[in-house]
Amino acid sequence: MMKAFCHLLKKSQVKLLVVMVFTMASIVLFGFHSTAPGHPSSMRVVTSSQHLMPSINVRSSMAPPSPYVQIIDNMYRENRQKIEEGITRRMQHINENLYRICKDPTRLKSNNLYQFNEFNLTWCPVFKASSSLWKRYFITNFVPGSSSYNLKELEGRRLRPLKSSSKGGPLYRNEGDSNIRFTVIRHPLSRLISLVQNSAKEREMVALKRNWIEDAIFNNRIPRLSKGEDVEKYKREFQRYYLSLEGRKRDVGNVEISENNVLLKPPYPRLDDLVSHIMKRNAEDGHWAPAWSWCQVCSNSFHYVIKLEEQPLEFWYLLEKLGLWHERGNFVDKVNFSPKPDKNMSSSQIVEDSLKLLNNDQRSWINRYFHNDFLLFQYDKIRMTED
Repeated sequence: MMKAFCHLLKKSQVKLLVVMVFTMASIVLFGFHSTAPGHPSSMRVVTSSQHLMPSINVRSSMAPPSPYVQIIDNMYRENRQKIEEGITRRMQHINENLYRICKDPTRLKSNNLYQFNEFNLTWCPVFKASSSLWKRYFITNFVPGSSSYNLKELEGRRLRPLKSSSKGGPLYRNEGDSNIRFTVIRHPLSRLISLVQNSAKEREMVALKRNWIEDAIFNNRIPRLSKGEDVEKYKREFQRYYLSLEGRKRDVGNVEISENNVLLKPPYPRLDDLVSHIMKRNAEDGHWAPAWSWCQVCSNSFHYVIKLEEQPLEFWYLLEKLGLWHERGNFVDKVNFSPKPDKNMSSSQIVEDSLKLLNNDQRSWINRYFHNDFLLFQYDKIRMTED
């Protein structure tokens, strides 16, 4: 597998799985008291009175952490200094390279930051990089009674830019002075693959059909059809199929599909469909926007930029620094930790199969489109094919 994507199978993740059995045995035999290194479980990193955790609808629990969390705690203790050094180097690298991409640091073309002043936090959600995990946490705690986990539920907490700001002065009218700004990032190719995989779920297929799925499939696959094929018939079958998913027609299994209808083989977008769509649309969308521009790193100084590939240990460090150590049980996403997100395929197989769908023009475009993400966050670019 290409070096460029070894980030999907980090040694720390493999080690986590290897030591799990041995650590579990220790927990059962000897017990395990789990607090952040050097920090009581109820203490925030910033200890002034105005920074204490508020008594709002927080899902914290004083019950002992689960065995799985204790396993991560044990590894975190062993590796904390190394993790801190790695994150410090990353932030230094980002700050040292901003001058190479930032033309007007104070100009805000968009704003995708959300404040939680009660927690002294400001968050930028990078889609397909654990944004759903954090979104659910914030909505649960700050929008009590909400039946939706849509990001729109947090719209009232979006930062509001000041009409004018002096150089080095505040940019927003509603952000706490002592807020810690953070975001979680991920390799750009992994984000695109994750979006494609998620769009294969029937619920997402219906929700995103008009947003981008239909255009992506039609624009990428129709030009490949042979002359004489009944394109209009294929389109009608495509529409009937999606109506069946919405429950407005017969069951999916009863929808007649022509044997050669490439629009429904598969009926969800592939990576090449998505990439071609983004190339032609040339519009920023949170699902695929580069993290540096989506979070406006030229204008917004971040305290922590965490890599999804380095969870759970970097997550543990972040939660400790954010004063949410006792909330870490809510951030255990075992699917993302595992090197095998699909029972029948390894991560490397998923990446390799996805890459086979891309030609060199598409690969080159990804490298250009996400160039600043590759530069700032030190991810490897995609290699070209040898053909």
